[in-house]
Amino acid sequence: MAQETLNGLLQYVLVTLPLEDKVWFVQQMEADIRQRQNAEDEYLRQALEHSRQDIAAGRVYTQEQAHQMMDEFVKDKIQSVA
Repeated sequence: MAQETLNGLLQYVLVTLPLEDKVWFVQQMEADIRQRQNAEDEYLRQALEHSRQDIAAGRVYTQEQAHQMMDEFVKDKIQSVA
């Protein structure tokens, strides 16, 4: 349904709008894309910084330790239900 709506909007933009309005529409879409990309980039930068801080503080686990912790968590949950 959403794809049909977008296709209808695209056809409207491509066929009926004058060039000036088409340019405005494209600029608005590009601005929205840039804004979303910048927000995603900032989120990734923050996640990377937090990871670096965790590593520097020694708050990291090996894959084996992580699996062991998950296994213990599941075991505890199963025991609490039983």
